[in-house]
Amino acid sequence: MTGLRRDNPLRVLVNAVEVVMKVVDVAEFYAEQGGGVRTYINQKLRAGERLGHEVVVIAPGPEDKEEERLGGRILWVKGPPMPFDPRYFVLWRERAVHELLDREAPDVVEGSSPWSGGWFAARWRGNAPKAFIFHQDPVAVYPETFLAHRIGREPVNKLFGWYWAYLRRLAGAYDATVVSGHWLAEKLRDFGLPRPQAVPFGINKSRFSPSHESVQVKRDWLDRCGVARDGQLLVTISRFHPEKRVGMLIRAFADASAERSDRAMGLVIFGDGPLRKSIKRLADRTPGVR
Repeated sequence: MTGLRRDNPLRVLVNAVEVVMKVVDVAEFYAEQGGGVRTYINQKLRAGERLGHEVVVIAPGPEDKEEERLGGRILWVKGPPMPFDPRYFVLWRERAVHELLDREAPDVVEGSSPWSGGWFAARWRGNAPKAFIFHQDPVAVYPETFLAHRIGREPVNKLFGWYWAYLRRLAGAYDATVVSGHWLAEKLRDFGLPRPQAVPFGINKSRFSPSHESVQVKRDWLDRCGVARDGQLLVTISRFHPEKRVGMLIRAFADASAERSDRAMGLVIFGDGPLRKSIKRLADRTPGVR
């Protein structure tokens, strides 16, 4: 991590030659049937075990319970189910979270939510350095998705300036704000969030590698797309949710395909979600998409 303040304890931890750490992640949106946050944290649990670190996750659940998982531990804090999605639970017992943090005495604390979990971690009075893990830009997910094509992105962000002010207050309670891309770090910096740090997510090369290519499978999918067998095949795997902007992807594909005289491009979309019907309609009327 570059750009950390010289007096920031995170700098000492990161620059050490060999450090064994206990990392506690207050993860409000980690759930048994969760999505991307669960996938990310499960990978972090495995990585912690592989590298010799201890990773502990504090998350809301149906009961108070501790369990070992993937080389780390999950500390479930009892809370009610979320009314709009019963797969998730509400993290609302701040004292219980602080008692667990006191007991665990972590070397690093992570707050993985801009809501109650983020504030619970920020307000803990322990001495460990704290990192705000910025999983999602809510302004981009909802307001920009539904309004930017009408009024533009800049007016949307001005309209939601109150939310950026809220994030500045929350991020100011942490030693760093960790994001998954340099472009997002720049965006947060532009909106005044202090100390954004980009830690790009990697790719599981054992699963996603050109070495797995099957010429026949590629040809079969190009046939289904109505594209010549020597064409280019694009594949996306996504949850069909507004934040994923699959519709934008299809329209961008149509524009790129139209610029080619041979139109030798196919797009295959794998996924499911609440926008399944609308995405299917758009795909059905876009040449080359399946």
